[in-house]
Amino acid sequence: MKGNFTSVIVPRTVKTIDEDAFKDCSISDGVYLFCKLSDYDICSGYSGRFYVWISEVEAAKKDTKWNGNEIVSLESTVVTDKKELIAGILSFRVEDPQYPDYPFTLKEVICDTDGAVMSPDGNGCYTMNVEQGKSYWFKVYFTLGNVECVYSFYMSADPNVKAEVTDKGQTWIELNVTAPSDETMQPSEYGIYYGAKYYPADEKGKVRISGLTPNTSYFMEAYAKYGENVITKGIDIVKTNGLSPSINRYSYRTSPTTIQAEGSKKITDATLKEEYFQVGGVKYPGSNLKATGLHPNTKYTVRYYVTTEEGSTEFAEMEISTTRIEFTILNPQPVSSTCAIVAAETNISEDETNVGFLWRKYDAPETLPSSEGYAAIYDGRLEGYIKNLQATSYYNVRAFYKTATGSYYYSDWITFDPSDFSYFEPTVHTYPIDEVTEGTAKVKGYVLAGTDEITAQGFEYWPLGEDVAKAKTVSTAQTRAGGDVSVVMATGQVMTAELSNLQPGTTYCCRAFVTTVAGTTYGEEQTFTTQGTLTGVNTVTTEKAEPVIIGYYDLGGRKLNKPQRGSVTIVKYSDGTAKKAIFK
Repeated sequence: MKGNFTSVIVPRTVKTIDEDAFKDCSISDGVYLFCKLSDYDICSGYSGRFYVWISEVEAAKKDTKWNGNEIVSLESTVVTDKKELIAGILSFRVEDPQYPDYPFTLKEVICDTDGAVMSPDGNGCYTMNVEQGKSYWFKVYFTLGNVECVYSFYMSADPNVKAEVTDKGQTWIELNVTAPSDETMQPSEYGIYYGAKYYPADEKGKVRISGLTPNTSYFMEAYAKYGENVITKGIDIVKTNGLSPSINRYSYRTSPTTIQAEGSKKITDATLKEEYFQVGGVKYPGSNLKATGLHPNTKYTVRYYVTTEEGSTEFAEMEISTTRIEFTILNPQPVSSTCAIVAAETNISEDETNVGFLWRKYDAPETLPSSEGYAAIYDGRLEGYIKNLQATSYYNVRAFYKTATGSYYYSDWITFDPSDFSYFEPTVHTYPIDEVTEGTAKVKGYVLAGTDEITAQGFEYWPLGEDVAKAKTVSTAQTRAGGDVSVVMATGQVMTAELSNLQPGTTYCCRAFVTTVAGTTYGEEQTFTTQGTLTGVNTVTTEKAEPVIIGYYDLGGRKLNKPQRGSVTIVKYSDGTAKKAIFK
């Protein structure tokens, strides 16, 4: 019989109902089969619940009613003292529910799993040796008055060995294991089974599994040994903590050709092996990305990878787009009949090195390749120096940018006459200083020759204010007579140098310079503070100096002389960090 229903009316002439009469019928919990049998109602549910319904006449004499009837549950009174003994023994008693006016008669008790008829012991207890790890069905046949009934139930011979994760790291997991015991047997050992190995719990039931891989899922089992039997129970998949790699969404900067970003991770008990960025198939080591040579106005997938010695690799990714390129060629400035300074305004980052100029004679055939030279950018201005020109010819010049894959982007051409020259002093700039340790600083300068030939170039630096006296005790650089200024020499249009033997926790000033026959020209003065605070010979700890502002940039990556009022400005600090701010 199949179907959905909420009640069945059975004629009074029916004396018994077979237990499978309503098999496969959809009956939810709380919906029972009401059978009019003899002079009282009996309700039989296959789930093992039996209810006797007292007639309305009897119910009127009672205090409790349910739809005019009183309900009495037999489930807890027919079968009592159920025990699931972990030694592989199940036991229970069958009791007379002692319902007034309806005598109870026990017919038989059967283990429905194997069909065996069971017999009680002298105490009325039914006991059966069973196999651990299995469940068994039992049936109790009895009569109430003149109605035949059956009560079905199951018992388990499976000890509830279990475990739960109480704590975990990147390379370890700690679990709490419990194994039941009773008067028949106690476990000789219990714990976690993993990787074909048993890990016994300590006296508090704790097990710690080490040597794992970060961000990895593991299947483990709780186990308990009862005599010769080993009971195992699978537990939920457990997973170690990850490295939490991320890319700072609020500090990345872009230009038409560069992307700069910062990566962060969380390393606790794992061992860092490598961290790097990947942009356009190119690998950039470290947690600070400075990718150059990119295509303008192009979306890139930026990934930050973190690997461990334990064998895990995790990454975070972000879609970042470069901006449109801007090139405005400026009028060249001939400094002699054979040399000229060429320049263009651009929004390309100062970090880009694949920039420069192409030039050719004004009347040169199209098939003749142009001359090419690289240049440098400072404060949104690309400048270069062209030599070996002929005063009797006109020249065309244009700026270019070359990507890492060899693609070119150009400005317009502009024509100039090298014979129309004037005197120009050299151009010198000092870049902001952002790579500073306790005793060193990496400095960067920009030098472009004027009319006179450069005879020397480099950097001058000196301590400021109260730091002058203590800086003298450690500085071993060349010092000009009569002053506290130290000098380090350098070469190139973009020149770099490392200042060493600096005093920890000290503020310095630095500037680039060039010397010609006409004198010395200086770049901007940039200040920086070394890390740490020197307190004496026996000092074992130092405090990091507060970071100072070393530069302002717009969202396109161009350096600003001062913050832009009313718009977002990127503020860069001496410790390498950057923040976005709006100045009013």
